[in-house]
Amino acid sequence: MLPYPPSWLPSTTTPVQHRQAVAALKSLSSVEPERFLAVRAPLPELEAALWDFNDYRERASAAAALDVGLNRLVYKCVPKRVPEAEFWRCFFCWAYHTVMSLGPAPPEPPKQVLSRAVLEAGDSTATSAIIDAFGGDVSFAAFAQAEMEDILKRDAEDGEKLAAGITMAVEKGVLQANPPVEPLTRIDVLGKTADAVCQEIIKALGDAPSMGCVLVLQGLSGTGKGTTCSLLEQKLPRCTSWSNGNVRSKHLTRARSSCCDARPRGVAMPRTLAGGLGRMLTLKNHLHADALCPCPTNDTMSMARRSFDL
Repeated sequence: MLPYPPSWLPSTTTPVQHRQAVAALKSLSSVEPERFLAVRAPLPELEAALWDFNDYRERASAAAALDVGLNRLVYKCVPKRVPEAEFWRCFFCWAYHTVMSLGPAPPEPPKQVLSRAVLEAGDSTATSAIIDAFGGDVSFAAFAQAEMEDILKRDAEDGEKLAAGITMAVEKGVLQANPPVEPLTRIDVLGKTADAVCQEIIKALGDAPSMGCVLVLQGLSGTGKGTTCSLLEQKLPRCTSWSNGNVRSKHLTRARSSCCDARPRGVAMPRTLAGGLGRMLTLKNHLHADALCPCPTNDTMSMARRSFDL
């Protein structure tokens, strides 16, 4: 069995070309763990939100038998850094890049067509269409750069004001100086559709939305928090959203009828075109999400807090 799906290569691929691809995969065991685990998913099925290790388990065994050095890389990564399934997801991401580099480059995805209807939608599709239409324009690039710099400057100013307010609250004893902070689940949104980001969040939440939870999204302006919240409102049951503006975080709540009916049922920030334009030149964007699990039936103020560094 090949250590990769044959469908990755054209049906006209010869046995010699397959042997070349298999030989090329042996180089993957020499990749440093940090770099190996930082690979981007080249296919939807290799995205963390859609990944199913069972579909690739036999091919993973074939890859391990092919290269004994791969077992050493597994030992360095599993379970010290990631679970076994995540290791093999990264492996097949690398495998796809390696196999495809041996043949003709895959065709580029079709560009979004800019239209009035697309602009009125004001979502991530509109942002992509604008970038596709004007990405090569010097004036547009300068405008996008200026918008991004203004956004970053405003975020920095807001951060300074918020820090001053928190310091005052600590001095007055309203807030703890070093409150417990849960780990976050981090999502690198660069190059991903809003729908793909939503799928990762929903997968991380598990069954919490059906029971009642609060989800907090954090990220700099222009990283797609508003668009993501709008989609989550459509995908999650009885979900609404709210933005606290200056801190630029999103809260998504879903009331639990047994004990949390008094809680607000909602939480999205208005989408901005400027944010999308600035994102064109932002090379590293992230969203963070904190989730509050359902509160115990006998204590509506106590919540088991679960956080994700997406």
